Amino acid sequence: VRYDQSMPSLAQQYTMSSTIKNEDDDFDDNDSGISNDMEEVEINDEDESRFRFSDFKKFDTRYWLLVVNCCFQYGCVVPWMKIGGSYMQKKFSYGHEKANEYLMIPYIVAAVIT
Repeated sequence: VRYDQSMPSLAQQYTMSSTIKNEDDDFDDNDSGISNDMEEVEINDEDESRFRFSDFKKFDTRYWLLVVNCCFQYGCVVPWMKIGGSYMQKKFSYGHEKANEYLMIPYIVAAVIT
């Protein structure tokens, strides 16, 4: 592979692009007649962006169903998956493989449904 010396290196390209960007920074929007009222908008929106407990009413029912589903999943299903294999081995005298096959059923059903 030949190195083409006419092509600038990455460092040279970066230097060139930052030089171009610095030249563009001198442009003032106010010279073109465009007003910049961003500070006023941010000050007015500051009161609106505060969190209030009444904001919970604005969430959709689908959101709350998702929250309940996540709580159920992490509160009941995940702990059962961790201890369920050894529980079935002791309670029903299943072997290690058989107990773990039964624990795969919820994952298989979820994969088929989705």
